[in-house]
Amino acid sequence: RLSKLVDLGFKHPFRLTKNMPIKSRVTIDFGKDIADQLQSMPSNKFNNLVVNPVSRQVPREELGVYWGYSVRVVKDLSAVLESKALDGEESYDVIIGTSEHGKNIYENNDFRLPPFKHLLILFGGAKGLEHALLSDASLVKKGIPEDKVGDLFHHYLNLIPRTGTRTISTEEAVPICLAALEPYMRVANS
Repeated sequence: RLSKLVDLGFKHPFRLTKNMPIKSRVTIDFGKDIADQLQSMPSNKFNNLVVNPVSRQVPREELGVYWGYSVRVVKDLSAVLESKALDGEESYDVIIGTSEHGKNIYENNDFRLPPFKHLLILFGGAKGLEHALLSDASLVKKGIPEDKVGDLFHHYLNLIPRTGTRTISTEEAVPICLAALEPYMRVANS
């Protein structure tokens, strides 16, 4: 199903220049004219404004600003390690596995990320990346032991040490890990 209306967090929806799939993430270019109009227009008139959906890469490529991350669910660990980046053309430059068994990033003063174009961060879910390894028939066939799962990644890190719980949910781990890695990502690509 498609729609030409988009909820941008205002009281009323905005109209789009083209139909977009319902419940999809949309990046909007308001343009200078609409941004100026929004300052003086009552919110019940916003649906009279037509906004242009653009590629989600535009804010990063044209403005140099962070514009969120992408999530992908895969069949098994091998599938993600063998996959191309989301642009479908290049491999990942840096792959980070996250685990309570990884190196504590805060106690590792030597940790650095190399410059990269495509960074992949793997979260193992409640049972961890070790379980993902043991559940992957092709990795089991290769004889990779559970305690060597870290060898599959460029970096195997504990980004949330001393949590005080057995596990942390993925939806909690993602923003915490991105915040922990942000200074290293910024330095790597500066």
